[in-house]
Amino acid sequence: MKLNKNLKKIIGYFLGILFIIFLLLLPTILIESTVKSVNLAVKIKREVTQKKTGQPPIAAIEPIEKVGFFHFLPGATAYYLAAVENDFSARPASSTGKSLRPINQVIADAQSAGAKIISLADSNLKIINDYNLALAKAAKENNFRTALSDDSCLDLQTLKNILPYLDAVEINLNDAENNYCPLNSASDLPALQAKISAINASGKHWEVIDILNSSSTTEEINNLLTAVSASADQNAVIHFITADDNPSASTTAVIIAAREQALRAGFKYIYTGGFDYPQGESTYCANGSVALSREDDYLLQNNLTNGKCADEMAVPGVWK
Repeated sequence: MKLNKNLKKIIGYFLGILFIIFLLLLPTILIESTVKSVNLAVKIKREVTQKKTGQPPIAAIEPIEKVGFFHFLPGATAYYLAAVENDFSARPASSTGKSLRPINQVIADAQSAGAKIISLADSNLKIINDYNLALAKAAKENNFRTALSDDSCLDLQTLKNILPYLDAVEINLNDAENNYCPLNSASDLPALQAKISAINASGKHWEVIDILNSSSTTEEINNLLTAVSASADQNAVIHFITADDNPSASTTAVIIAAREQALRAGFKYIYTGGFDYPQGESTYCANGSVALSREDDYLLQNNLTNGKCADEMAVPGVWK
């Protein structure tokens, strides 16, 4: 009888110790679960630096502001998939197709990372644009919002083909390597106007990014404002940015002057990027109050209610 009591005590002590160990390990278990989710995002994001020949399109998990959109689902997480142009153009199409990230993998990775948006980058290669079209369709079928960065001056028909499966388009203009659509003279205006008109006709949101440098001119800015005014209105969202990691003072001065030039022309939503200039990162209501504040392309605060300021002024964009 005494043996049984002692045995019960021993078992009780043993179970108590196991319970204490469990309580001690519980935070570790929860942390490891979180780390696995974070590691997936880190793994995907790390691929953005791996631009070696033969690799599939690079992918990253980013807030949508980092992709370049300020008026499209602010603060939402985007799975950004970008084609590395040189990697694909160096190989025949038959082998290129095998290197594209499987669409079901993209969907699964985006879901695992908690992304709300799948964002694509266009290409001059038909095989990648066909892939983007198929992925955009699959993304919509899986309840993702979709966005396209027009990084390679997409031809109008290819853009029209994918527009039904997009929610937003980013039009990139001018860079040092001339990879984006040029806008250096009046002869470049019709192509941009046709593109904006097609997006407007589809009812999809769009924003323009104009990459400037120290030699950019007021004529170039006027060309852009003319094209936008003819195809839309002064509620258009325009970003003037630099592609330099350490822009010179002359480059930042040109960009700030471009913003001021656009504001004087009556445009309301003009942004700067690539350097520290808080005035050029925030969105303002008509009374001058801050609607959305940002820093280094990260959303800090959203003071809008269903896309409206406190005075009921609607800010153009996609807010939910």
